[in-house]
Amino acid sequence: MRIFIWLFPLLIIGCSTSSIYKVSDPKTLLHNDELTEAEIDDYKRAINEYDSGNYTIAKQIFAQLLEANPNSSEVIYELAMTESALGNSKVSLELVKRGQTIDAPNRTLFYHIQGIELDNAGYPKRAKKAFQKAISLNNDFHLAHYSLAITSVNLGEVDEAIVSLQNAIRANFGHASSHLLLGRIYHDMGNHVPALLAYTYFVQIEQDSPRTLQTYDAIQSIFNLATKDEETGKVEVNLNLGGAMGNGFTMYEMMLMGYSATRFTEGEYDSEIDFIAKGYAMILEQYTEHENTGIDPFFVEQYLPYLVQVYNHDYVEPMVYLTFQNSLLPEVTPWIDANLEKCEEYLAWEPDL
Repeated sequence: MRIFIWLFPLLIIGCSTSSIYKVSDPKTLLHNDELTEAEIDDYKRAINEYDSGNYTIAKQIFAQLLEANPNSSEVIYELAMTESALGNSKVSLELVKRGQTIDAPNRTLFYHIQGIELDNAGYPKRAKKAFQKAISLNNDFHLAHYSLAITSVNLGEVDEAIVSLQNAIRANFGHASSHLLLGRIYHDMGNHVPALLAYTYFVQIEQDSPRTLQTYDAIQSIFNLATKDEETGKVEVNLNLGGAMGNGFTMYEMMLMGYSATRFTEGEYDSEIDFIAKGYAMILEQYTEHENTGIDPFFVEQYLPYLVQVYNHDYVEPMVYLTFQNSLLPEVTPWIDANLEKCEEYLAWEPDL
């Protein structure tokens, strides 16, 4: 079964216009109709038509199946998707409401669809309720956590968004967009080290896309916090520790700001990527050598264990250079070529997680 991530406007039978915008929890659930083998063949044919962009034909097949199986959760879901693709928002939302009344494993998806539709329709608080209901049915459904985070951001509820993104990552660490949005939120807060950690995992998961190129720039900006006045030669660092307070990273923020100034004063870095690699090593060295009380448990559990092992195995350089292999920094590829054995050793290494 496919999953909606973003919905377009989406009816069916018996729901008033106002009721489709309400989030409800039916007290009695209906039995899910199972399709016959012949109907499953028609169901698959309709999906193929949908995937080919033949939405009208797909709708006709799904509608016929639904007439014979009025409580088939799978058919209702696919028909809702099809109506959405055809621009029939209200029809799709009424189908979603119908799907919520059926006792089936995919029931959580109907609340997720409803939440996205409600958010798009200008009902963000109702959307949050729908996402929260989806999560209550399946806490491992990472897209519901992610969608809840987006709605929370739009409502200005940044702390709630952070919690939702952390939950999304716990449910599916491979969901790149959750790492990216978490990094952007922390970055906007001036919370550079947590942003760096989130960006790092995003780039490792989504290695080659326009978003990746933007994230390379964001990582570089984190290591370029210091500026130098060309006329006076004075180096300045914009100290903004407000965003880092309360999550255990204050000391690391100060270290990072001080480190960013050394590019102008010490002159011991071969290139931009060399400066970045040494910055990663500095942060991880400090983390491994100090007692780190007060750091948000999410980072201790999810982000830092792998990176600590990278540091302990002396793999920080190959990790950073390979992470940046699709960037526009000119020194990356020559370094990888010159250190191919080390890179291959790192790639073959299996961390103990």
